[in-house]
Amino acid sequence: MSQLAGIEGMVGLLITTLPVHAEVGGERPVGEMLAGLQDQMVESQRYGYAPLTEMQAQSAVGAGEPLFHSLIVFENYPVEESGVPGWELTLAGASGEDKTNYPLVLVSLPGDRLRVRLEYDTRLFEAGTIQRMAGHLEVLLRAMAAVPEVRVRELPLLSEAERERLERWGGEELAHPGRPVHEQFEERAARRPDAEAVICG
Repeated sequence: MSQLAGIEGMVGLLITTLPVHAEVGGERPVGEMLAGLQDQMVESQRYGYAPLTEMQAQSAVGAGEPLFHSLIVFENYPVEESGVPGWELTLAGASGEDKTNYPLVLVSLPGDRLRVRLEYDTRLFEAGTIQRMAGHLEVLLRAMAAVPEVRVRELPLLSEAERERLERWGGEELAHPGRPVHEQFEERAARRPDAEAVICG
């Protein structure tokens, strides 16, 4: 966070949200892409105290449209269970609760291990969708940590079970080359008549 003169004497909510357009670049190694993203984030801090209305006016996003629909939050403020010098006061069991109006929020929490939390608008996302997203994020982060030299486009997203399911489905398709889609659909519908075929809205 950029330095704000006189912040020691201020009381209030001193946070801001910065819109970021990230160029990931599929051919770049993961480590290089992350370093570039870090540089971009450091550079964006210059605008940390600009109002969102001004940012919107300078952007290509039209008036009345949100600058972003998702949010990544890094909760990096220190909360330690320690006494305050000169006081018989100890902070213990501290917790907090956040609420945003964004459809999808990823919260990263500090500690000995990386912890993330996905918050979402239940009117727009089903719990199963979010669980799959969380699983994909875990696969992605583990791969990034294991081999930072790998190119971005080579990073996996699917879990082992999802990959096996796709291979099975692909195998079934290849077992019936040239068969019309409607015949394959009828056959699968006959095998699983209660399965959802299409979800809309």
